[in-house]
Amino acid sequence: DDDDDDTRAADLVESRIQFYNSDAVIHKTTHCHIPLSAILDVDVPPPTDSTSGGNAITHESSQMPVYISATGGSLRRPTSSSIAKKTSKGTNANTTLLTHHLKRDQFTSVSVTIESEPLSLLQLQNFICSPPLVQNLSRMKGVLWIQGMEDYRCVLHLSGRGRLGFELDGKWSGPPTSTMAFIGSNFHPHEIKTNFSHCTVNNSKTVVRGIVSPPGLDILQSCPEFQIIENVSETENLECLHYFRLTGSEVYGYTEDEIERNLRIDTDEMNIDLADAVNASVDRPKAFLAYKRVTLKDWSAPKVVLCYAGGLEPANNKEVLVREATKVLAVHFRNVQVCPCGT
Repeated sequence: DDDDDDTRAADLVESRIQFYNSDAVIHKTTHCHIPLSAILDVDVPPPTDSTSGGNAITHESSQMPVYISATGGSLRRPTSSSIAKKTSKGTNANTTLLTHHLKRDQFTSVSVTIESEPLSLLQLQNFICSPPLVQNLSRMKGVLWIQGMEDYRCVLHLSGRGRLGFELDGKWSGPPTSTMAFIGSNFHPHEIKTNFSHCTVNNSKTVVRGIVSPPGLDILQSCPEFQIIENVSETENLECLHYFRLTGSEVYGYTEDEIERNLRIDTDEMNIDLADAVNASVDRPKAFLAYKRVTLKDWSAPKVVLCYAGGLEPANNKEVLVREATKVLAVHFRNVQVCPCGT
């Protein structure tokens, strides 16, 4: 009958969606009736008092609200139009709806804070790119203290189908800490806490001190899009981080100075765009790319460098790195029509 046909059609659509994206979250509805808060981040709680450290920017039923930093960073700023209105009883009408949504979809939240030591970038990279984490988390956000980037607050967040965001959010104004909140389904909070705690430097069993060429660095060296930054002191390189930059010098025939001075291309912005593109990709295995600002003796000012922490491939996925680098170069060099020889 008609009901059976509708059921079979719905099952076919669901199987087709899972075929194209096995991580997709599917909400079964009647006449598309579903709370907007179940699919979009639409509400922001009212501002807290001045002693709490700022305005909370999350409406999820999380153990730890995340606050807007002094410089904003990657975190969304609340506006007057987005502040949820209260009912006459003084309760947030949307909170009840959202709590029901979290319980219905069996979401779990957990927060972790590490104050004793910084995190290893390599261990952190392996942790946040692991398939179980990417598949089971709906949201992850926090501020990190990472070895080799100790001066900066590193904002990291995940949303959707594994889209990551990374940004340097100014310098620490107090003691550095790493604090992360995780929201998702089908994961064990204790396991998340344990695995995240193992990202610290002292718990890392793969830390190599000194300048050692890690596996896969030759992949970067063979790509004309990139320049390896070799004159980095051991004090800048405690965890054997290797730095590189997207310049396009060997692709377009200009030196980096000519690219910045004559072509008016901001190479720092270009490298940040590459990190954003790699982190926002949804390819598997998941790709991640961090960056920092360093000052070397040959440079008159600090520059953005991309961080390669070792492993089998840069950012865990060489194809994504090269593909996105090609796209970023095409965008930034789109108005360049003359080669260095003048023809």
